[in-house]
Order: sequence, then structure tokens, then C-alpha cells
Amino acid sequence: MKNSVYIPSFYEHASGGVKTFFLNFEKSAEKIKYPFLESPAFAKAIFFANSTDLKLVQAAKKWGATIIQRLDGIFYAEKHGDHTAFLNADIKEIYSNYTDFFIFQSEYSKKQCEHIFGPAPESQSQIIYNGADHSIFFPGEQPKKISKQIRFITTGNMRHTSMLLPIIKALNMLQPDYSLELVVCGPLNDECRSLIDASPFCRWAGALDAHGVADQLRSADIFLYSFCNPPCPNSVIEAISCAIPVVSYQSGAMAELCDFNAELLTQMPSKLLHEYHDFSSEALAEVIRNCIKNFDKFAAKAKDNWNRYDMQTCVKSYCEVFDSQSNRNIDAIQSIQWCMKNIWRPNNTSSINLNCSLAEETKKYISYKKKHNFFKTLQYRSISQHERSIYHVNSVMFETSSKCNLKCSFCSQQYKENCGTFMELEQAKQYIAKLPTHLKYMQMHCSGEPFLNPDFPNIVALLAKRKIFTSVSSNGTMPFSRYIAALKAGLSELIFAIDGFTPETHEKYRVGSKLGNIAETLFRILKERPDGCRVGVQYLVTRHNEHEVHDMALFLRKIGADFFNLKTISFDIAVNSRVAQSSFESHKTWLPQNQHFSRYKVSSDRLKLKWPIVSCPYVFQPVIRANGTLGLCCIDLDCQVDIGCLDNYESFESLWNQEAYREIRDKALAGKLSICRNCNFSQMPLLSYPLK
Repeated sequence: MKNSVYIPSFYEHASGGVKTFFLNFEKSAEKIKYPFLESPAFAKAIFFANSTDLKLVQAAKKWGATIIQRLDGIFYAEKHGDHTAFLNADIKEIYSNYTDFFIFQSEYSKKQCEHIFGPAPESQSQIIYNGADHSIFFPGEQPKKISKQIRFITTGNMRHTSMLLPIIKALNMLQPDYSLELVVCGPLNDECRSLIDASPFCRWAGALDAHGVADQLRSADIFLYSFCNPPCPNSVIEAISCAIPVVSYQSGAMAELCDFNAELLTQMPSKLLHEYHDFSSEALAEVIRNCIKNFDKFAAKAKDNWNRYDMQTCVKSYCEVFDSQSNRNIDAIQSIQWCMKNIWRPNNTSSINLNCSLAEETKKYISYKKKHNFFKTLQYRSISQHERSIYHVNSVMFETSSKCNLKCSFCSQQYKENCGTFMELEQAKQYIAKLPTHLKYMQMHCSGEPFLNPDFPNIVALLAKRKIFTSVSSNGTMPFSRYIAALKAGLSELIFAIDGFTPETHEKYRVGSKLGNIAETLFRILKERPDGCRVGVQYLVTRHNEHEVHDMALFLRKIGADFFNLKTISFDIAVNSRVAQSSFESHKTWLPQNQHFSRYKVSSDRLKLKWPIVSCPYVFQPVIRANGTLGLCCIDLDCQVDIGCLDNYESFESLWNQEAYREIRDKALAGKLSICRNCNFSQMPLLSYPLK
């Protein structure tokens, strides 16, 4: 799966080849729209150069991620002396104990690492040469011709005099025979600056950006390079891409990179690791002289090979590795919890306020009632009988599935003898055709899991054509493909019911689900959803999960969810006697201790609703069940109230206006139906908190 690779951002503070490579890599990956993760959460692969935070590597290994290590030059005794073991400690620790896949910059780089750290498994490694951005580094328009004054150039991060001293000495030897100039591009330290200032033919062009370096390369004749044991130098690759003959020492990977102009590399002692005293200025001067004498030949070869090392090709090779190495099943929850502990909490300067004032809570309560036609009920009760008969609804519940794959606590689905049914596409077409044209809102769930119905995306598409706002709640256990198909079909709002931040708390209520799989699906939906749809979470607050509300809110903010709704739990909906008895007996262990998350006040041995039931809003949000029968409301899951079947009526309005149905609504509003007497569903305000 794409969008499952995380790259730690350590290179932003690095220098030299590592920084250059990763900045170029990031830019080229954007061109091919390859997505990377912004945090380790959900990471199936961790990719880095040399080393990174060992705690992250250890944690990622535990949650099942693939560790991909790019070896970008390591430390060795010939150069770094007694400090070598210390400098290599983290690199070697990861190399030896944690890495699943090695990427080497060259054959030489692989030999160097195996010489110092031991062999890497052949089946778990690949050589990928660096590349240059060929939109910046490319040959000049005119063929190169040597002129009276020969212009040499060297580029890179000049952090050691050995990168300049052999070159300057060699050019000093040639100065009596040639008119020459050496241009130096790149950052440099004080010692290197002193060397340049002391040499009359040297000029520092500055620490230029890529475009500036490319312009300098194209205006030069010969590229000179002096570096001990380079694994795959970006400077050389950029020079090759500008079709300039490269003169250097046969050290490190230079023989691999410049095999087409091998004559321009000085012979070196036959050993894997060279030292600076192996770099002979006399030998370099002879090779430079050979390049000048046979310039046309070497320039032609350089022109023929300028496109060898393209960054786009390099990046595609890396992405192929990522795709092949990021197919593991991971423990997504472990990755989320690691981020929460090590990244999100310490850096979370703006906390999410979950403590609303009374005024704010009242405002949200009124808003919720308004959305569910609460004020319409007052209007309905105040008008004449005749006007009531032609009253129109603005929203309905459209149950596409009465089947469910979970056995949630306090849900009557677990006690049903039949397995439920699906609304087929042809049925849906007929029912939708009978709906009033002014319908604005449709809630596409009721007693079952909507996404079990294979026709669900097609039904959504029918409603999208009528420009009806469609909202659906899912337990999140279905495959990603079903959710994304519905969103692409025009689904307006997708709600995932997640009832805990840890598997233990979520799965205590949502029996039969796996939180890790749900979280991973939600994350992927948020990354790949089409524009214009809302995706978020509804969270049933219980005593078991109330302490995790803030963590869930912070997590949803980090992954880009649109909303986070807190739903209060109910214990006395006497629709199903077995559910009612079970839930009432369990209220002491399920009711949140924080009264902010409860619809009840606890009074001695009984529960009392915080808000009195004035009028029911749900008689104006009827349910069209999967089998076509009309339900009074979403509370009547067991079909206690017989209203009628839409199949037997020409339109929804004709069913709505029949005398028997009007009498049922009047009884419901007056609280005279048995199903309504203990109902507290109108006390279910969704406490919605902004995540942006």
C-alpha cells in the first residue's frame, strides 16, 4: 500500500551528500506524486540514511514495520582513527540487529560496509546510484571546445583541505604550460578559504543553489574532484549530467561512476580504503594534461553518457523498493501510541478543549435538536389537523442493511433470531422515486452495518444525482475499497463508530471488531478520499473509555479527520426487554464518572435525565427499512409499531398522510405509545468538538 513509508526528517539539519540527496529525493518524489507519511503512525516501512532515532527503529520493529537503511558513507579507522567505533555505533547497531532491507549507493559502498560491519543478506539488499535533477543539470547547447584559458571547476561541501589541496598543487604544476582558472562552488571552511585566497588562479563562486552550480558547470571545461573513498558523490553525478569530463582519483566508487572515461582517473594503491597520503598531485597533473591533449575525445564520451544518473530514475527505483517492502501487516495501534508518547504530546502546544461551558453545551444541544426537526414538532402540534395531513418531512433514515457483523453491548441486534436483509438496488430505485422531491437529508444507517450491502455505493450514486445530503455511520470493519467506492459515488459524510483509543476499551463495547484494522482503514480513507466529503468519528463515551477522549481527539486532529462527536450512553430504552434489563444492571460499570459525558444525573438508586423530554423530534425522521416497511423511528428496531410498507403505496407522501399514520404520530408526540414511555433518545446530544 502506498502512503505507508515514513522518512525521519533528520536530514534537514544534516550537511553534505546526505542533505543534498534527500532534498533532491523529496523534490523528485513530489513530481511522481509518491506519498510519504508525516509521522510514524501507520508506517509499514521506515526509511533513513545511515542511522536514526534508535528508539523509533526498535518500536517500529515491534509493530511490524520494515526497516530500510540507506548506507551513505560510514566511518573507518584510516580516516577517523580512534573515534571510528564511537561514530559508527548507531549505524552498526541498526545494520546488525534491525535492518530488513539495505540500499547501497554503489558496489563500492556495499564492499565498504561489509568490510567494516559484516555481510548484508544478498536477497535483502539493492544497489541504487544517486541521480541528478536533469531539469537543472544538463549539457550546454554548444559542443565543448578547449580555449586558450582552460576553466576548471570543483564543487561540493568544502569541509576539508584535502578536497582542494591536491587539485591546487596539480594545477600549479601545469600553470607554466597553460592559462587556467579554478572555480570553486559550495560552502567552505576557513582553511579552504585561505587556500583559495592564496592561489592566484582560484576563485570562489560562493555557496550557490542548484541552478547556480549547474550554470557554473556548463560554463567550465573540466571537472576536478578530490575526495577519499567516496561512496557515490553527488558533485560528480551533477558534473557528469552537465557533460563535463571528470578528472579524479580512482578511489571509492569513482571507477564505477566514470567507467566510460576511465583514463581520466589516476591509478591508486590496490586497497579498499585509501588514505589522503595516497593522493598524488603529480599523478593528477598527468591525467589533467592527458585530458587537455585529448579533450575532444573525452568531451564526446562525456556528452554520450550525460543521462546515466537521472534523479527520477533513482527515485522510481527507491519507490519500487518501498512498494515491495511495505506489504506487511502491522500493529497500527502500537505505532499510534508511540507517536502519542514521543511526538504528538510533547509538541502539542494547543490542547483540545473538552470542557464546554453551560452556555456552549446548551448551544450545541439546541443545534442538535434543530438538526433533527425538534422545532418542527412544536410547529406540527400547533397547526390544524388538515395542515398536519399534508406535512412534509425534510429527512429520513434509509436502512440499506439490517444485517450486522458485530455483537455490541446493549444492542438488540445480538438477540435477533433472523439474520436480517439487504435493500437491493432495484428496490432502492423504486423507494427513492417515491420520496418527496424536497428531501434534503438522508441518514443511511439504522439497525445494521450499511457497508455489508454490496449495492451500497450504487444506492449512494442514485441519491447523489438528486443532490440529497447523505450521511452514514459504519463500525469501520469493512474493506477500504467499499468505503472509498461510496465516497467516490457521492457520499456526503462518513462516520466511523470508534469507542476507545486502545483495543481493550474499544473492543469491550464493539465486540468482534479490531481497532487496529479500523484505525488503519480510517487513516487511508482520509488520505485518499475525494474532495467535498466529510469523514470523522463518533465516540460512545463510557466509564471504560472516558479517560481516552483527549487522546482520541488529538489523534484525529493529527490524521486530518473533519469532526469528532461524543455520544452519551443510554440505559433505559425499553425497546427490547433483554437489552433494557442487561443495560440497567450494568449502568454502574458503564456510566461515565465525568457528568459532562452523561445524559443522566445519578440520584440514590436510580438514574434521572438531565433534560426533560418535551417533544420527540424523531417522528419526523421516519425509517425506511431494508424490506420496505416504514419504522416510526430508529428506536423501534424490533418493529413494534406497524405503519405500513412503501411497496403498497404510490408515494411516500401518500403513506405519510394516511389517517392511521397520523394518529400514530399524535400518540408518539403525546407520549401515549408504550415504546415512547421510557425512551430517552431525544436526550442524545452529540458533543461535537472542532479538530481544525
